[in-house]
Amino acid sequence: MRKGGAVLIVIAGVAGVVRSVICILSASIGLRLNEEHAVLIFVIGWGGLFLSMLLVIYGSLIFKNPKRIYCLISTVCSLVGVVLASIVYVYFVVTVPIEEATFHSHDPLFHPEDIEVFWTAGWFITIYFVFGLVGGVMTLIGIAKDKQALTESVSV
Repeated sequence: MRKGGAVLIVIAGVAGVVRSVICILSASIGLRLNEEHAVLIFVIGWGGLFLSMLLVIYGSLIFKNPKRIYCLISTVCSLVGVVLASIVYVYFVVTVPIEEATFHSHDPLFHPEDIEVFWTAGWFITIYFVFGLVGGVMTLIGIAKDKQALTESVSV
């Protein structure tokens, strides 16, 4: 379970790096074309890149030396990514349209452009962070079981 969780952490980190680079490149084009949410996508991409690189690093460290601190750091990095993406999503997709709503029947409550931006930019990266979170929990459980099996074999 420890190695399976570490594999999941590394795969999630690598996929997050790829998706973050795509976000950064598309945001760079959007910045040049003066798109509305290009700066936000750029920041989301760099945050995702940083956290995804930490997942790759700590996931690979778990293979070499399975310590709980590496698992906890990778789990915290994944959790931070999920929480930040949730905060951004709630603010821009739920709160801002409610503040701007004129309560007319022809005005949609959710702006389709905002939903499209966050689906294409942040939520793919967040999905990989959820996989990293699951991998971190699996690795923690695996390390705990390995320690328990080691203490049982020593006592017998």
